[in-house]
Amino acid sequence: MQGDTRYAFAAGRIRSLELRLLNKAGVTKLLEANLEDFPRILAEFGYSFPSDIRSASDLEHLLTTEMWNLIKLMENLSVDKNFPRLIRVRYDFLSAAFLLKEKAGGKIAELPPWGTISIQELRRIFEEERWDKLPEELAQGIKLAQKSFAESSSPSSIDSSLEGKYLVYLKQKLPNIPFIHSYYELYFDLVNVINFVRSKVWDKGLRFFATLYIDGGSFGFDFYKSIFELPHEQLPARFIATEFGRPLGDAIQSALQQNNFAPLQEFKDKSLLEYLSGAKYCPFGLELLFAYYIRKERELGVLRAIARGKIFGIPQEIIKKALHYGYA
Repeated sequence: MQGDTRYAFAAGRIRSLELRLLNKAGVTKLLEANLEDFPRILAEFGYSFPSDIRSASDLEHLLTTEMWNLIKLMENLSVDKNFPRLIRVRYDFLSAAFLLKEKAGGKIAELPPWGTISIQELRRIFEEERWDKLPEELAQGIKLAQKSFAESSSPSSIDSSLEGKYLVYLKQKLPNIPFIHSYYELYFDLVNVINFVRSKVWDKGLRFFATLYIDGGSFGFDFYKSIFELPHEQLPARFIATEFGRPLGDAIQSALQQNNFAPLQEFKDKSLLEYLSGAKYCPFGLELLFAYYIRKERELGVLRAIARGKIFGIPQEIIKKALHYGYA
């Protein structure tokens, strides 16, 4: 990677911050500690939390502030000002997924506040179903998610539909940087594989899978079409024969035979993190900000999961199983 010299200052800042990312040892300390010890432990990783954390709301406020700080860091360091905006647009899509599941009979959604559309405005739009007041790409994603949910009755189809629409939009708007585009090619492949397996487990047809398929991965739609009617026991071998090999085939077999998608999700997380580690070979550029943002956002999600588990008395082993790959 040659790098972009406009990011020389940003590269130095990101390199220093990377040294304080949360690691497995830190997670182990947090899992074994009382909530009152969190500020002391997290200080080792660059956090400045007050010592009087006592409730879930206290922690939510602190982690929400940390997320805002991360977005502001991207805004300050990125030469491409569209990149931080695209980060925030993702939360519009996430909020839309929460609200659709809420309308479908789920619990009252706790919406992420980091999107480009205020929570109050989004709720008003959803109450009136005025999709014309939303950006076109988000409105299209909502309509697709409604259709997918009507066909599958599965809330996860809402997530998949809106994530797919966001990723297509993101790919169109991101700068033409090979490292970032290759990351999303890998991401598209992994999301498509998961949605393919879900379609098979749910006993949905090829037409349903086509609504979830994201164009842009290395596996074209014709690949999935050619194997869609195969019996479950033959499918893992078809993926073992790809560049992903036996680990993906074994994860698919677990999902098809046991309806256990955890190994498949872990394979996805592991593959993406391994790819992001390649950013270290870039001397400077948007690639560094991109990789750091994804890793830091994951870290904040892990902290939220651990802290909530502690507050609500969830056993340590159950909390650990819920964490992203690389932390447990």
